[in-house]
Amino acid sequence: MSATAFPAVRRRPGDPAARRDAVPARRSLPVSTFAALIFLGAHVPLALLMRDRPVLSTLHAMAAVAIGLIWAISGKHPHRVACVAAYLAGSEVLWRMTGSEFFWEGAKYGTVLIFVATLVRAGHLKPPVPIASYFALLLPSTALVWLQIGFSQARNVTSFNLSGPLALMVSVWFFSHLRLSWEGITRILFALILPVVGVLTLSFFGIVTSEDLTFGEGSNFATSGGFGPNQVSAVLGLAALAAFVLVLDHARPLLFRAVMLGLLLAFAAQSALTFSRTGVVALVASIGIGCVFLFQNRRARITLAIGLPVLILASMFVVAPRLESMTGGAIGDRFSDTSPTGRDQLARADWLIFLDHPVLGVGPGQAKALRSIAGRVGLSHTEYTRLIAEHGILGLIALCLLIGTAVARFRAATGSRERAIVAMLYSWSALFMLVSGMRLVAPAFAFGLASAMPPRARARVRPKGEVRRASAASGGSPPVRRRTGASPSSLPVPIR
Repeated sequence: MSATAFPAVRRRPGDPAARRDAVPARRSLPVSTFAALIFLGAHVPLALLMRDRPVLSTLHAMAAVAIGLIWAISGKHPHRVACVAAYLAGSEVLWRMTGSEFFWEGAKYGTVLIFVATLVRAGHLKPPVPIASYFALLLPSTALVWLQIGFSQARNVTSFNLSGPLALMVSVWFFSHLRLSWEGITRILFALILPVVGVLTLSFFGIVTSEDLTFGEGSNFATSGGFGPNQVSAVLGLAALAAFVLVLDHARPLLFRAVMLGLLLAFAAQSALTFSRTGVVALVASIGIGCVFLFQNRRARITLAIGLPVLILASMFVVAPRLESMTGGAIGDRFSDTSPTGRDQLARADWLIFLDHPVLGVGPGQAKALRSIAGRVGLSHTEYTRLIAEHGILGLIALCLLIGTAVARFRAATGSRERAIVAMLYSWSALFMLVSGMRLVAPAFAFGLASAMPPRARARVRPKGEVRRASAASGGSPPVRRRTGASPSSLPVPIR
């Protein structure tokens, strides 16, 4: 996927900002760590206030989107826009838990709004053809909905079912023009973690304040802060995955990485306590896939060789026994149960609907009632079978384009660390869509983030003596020295 990146902000040599940018990153890390801890801690009382005052939750949502839009329109901070989008992805469940009046799909449309504004401001008006075709192929079947039901209902049904694919398409479009270094990725992931600390807080307080806490065989609303366990478990799992990546950030101080390790365990434990298996399974599978590539990186291999045994031992001998004791052994029974809880019946119903309506499907949202042919009525939990049932052969082609986009980006990844990030984000997104459809903006954002452009390889300027020796050895004349302002593209071959 070839694309031009957002223009970089240029600094004049005498600009004070340029001198600040020239300060080594390590020198400013202690302050950054302190600020990070302040931001993390601030989301604990913020979540509690939002729970008690839903109007604050609404204002919080509106403020987050407004800040992203301001940065998008300025045209100077695409990386900050990406951080705001990550914050929206982490905040969506928090807003729903606290009764925000910000409309239900607000995080998806907010993400679309700030990404499109940034793209238009930068002049990137043409999305990548494969991902644009993916979304375009889903539009013809919407005509079936608008012809069969009233305007208001058709609008709601179309918005509910296509807002996720729209957010995915726009996310890939945006990130395909954004170059991200390792530092840039970690900042974005940290922004995602911040509001999920609020989700963790409300879920924990749901346990502490519950007067009659019981654990059964199904998902538990009391341990999910009174909200849907599937969504709470999933976003906690994504935050745990982000924390895992930050633990591997060797540029950060030990204190910061220790806090991220603690949050990783807390997110994972609370995700398990929801008794929804989505978050934990997607987390473990994504980390496992990422480790395959991380072990190819020397520094990451050393960290994993030390950290993974500690993490596993802490989980086995500290976290798991406490959870078993707390739930009376119910959590072990829950996670040893491998039944798909009816999702297989819904997927089978989608397949039968596709066989009956192979061309355009039945239209977005119209398969709900027809799934009774397989003995189960309800919304689909699997995005892949929903595509073919409600969009027919066009949905199948769209699915192939989506898979092709992921495969092409992964093959273009260079370096073990980049491959690991891409693989983990794509894996988590794919697993979420397998069991929870696109009910959140998180899988669309994760899929888009995995599609970000890699940073340009740094060029190495050879010392003058080395250049002269190389020239003498080849029998040629020494090359003409470049001026100080020479562009990076005119420098010698980059280091791989």
